[in-house]
Amino acid sequence: NDGQSYAVKVINLHQLNHREIEDSVNEIRLMASFTSPYIITFYQAFCDAKRLCIVTEYSRLGDLAHLIDRRKRQNRPIKENDIWRFLIQLLEGLKVLHNAGVVHRDIKSANVLMSAPDLIKIADLGISTVLHHYPHYQQLAKTQIGTPLYLAPEIWKKRPYDHKCDIWSLGVLLYEMMTFNFPFLGRTDRELSQRICSGYYVPPRGYSSDLISVLRRLLQVNPVNRPTVDDLLNLKCIKDRANLINSTIIPGYDEDI
Repeated sequence: NDGQSYAVKVINLHQLNHREIEDSVNEIRLMASFTSPYIITFYQAFCDAKRLCIVTEYSRLGDLAHLIDRRKRQNRPIKENDIWRFLIQLLEGLKVLHNAGVVHRDIKSANVLMSAPDLIKIADLGISTVLHHYPHYQQLAKTQIGTPLYLAPEIWKKRPYDHKCDIWSLGVLLYEMMTFNFPFLGRTDRELSQRICSGYYVPPRGYSSDLISVLRRLLQVNPVNRPTVDDLLNLKCIKDRANLINSTIIPGYDEDI
């Protein structure tokens, strides 16, 4: 009724009881408190007859998966500067989530929406989880959830995991932007799991050693060896490219902040 366009995601919750549905809504409401130009804005969440409805801002340009698919069909690789630009924006969005103790758990090209040709936003926090900090340890998540091609080795191994699983998924997404393919493929879940847990992949060609170096850091099988978002944003090769972000297209952007 305000003349604006919004997106609504509807999640069927048949297998959850009322309390679990309420918990889901409360987590979505928490995520609605995030204000970042690199995370889709959440406006409202409500339940209706075993469905969770999430109202968010609408991105007219679709998602990164469609861009990759289109470029693949046209045989037009994504320019390196564009990949750096997307990567830095994803890191900035993940920093907001991780600093709040939120693990996205489903970082993939289909969950990255394009608000402008050079502005992307992390979407679909529907399966995110909040990891609570305790005085002497940080809680780990145990739910085996996500999209198989992007799943971190520790999830395949059914081990507890934390925000480092998002770093692995980001590595898979970076590889996808560079090659229009996935670093690990398998005909069955078992075969895919074995390939992912081995950590062996063919490095992409045609890109700088800096970009390949970041990819190697992200796709470390042992999560302990994977960098945090802050580690990555402090890398010289990333700091040197911060000027690739077009601040004029970000509403309310303040360079000092």
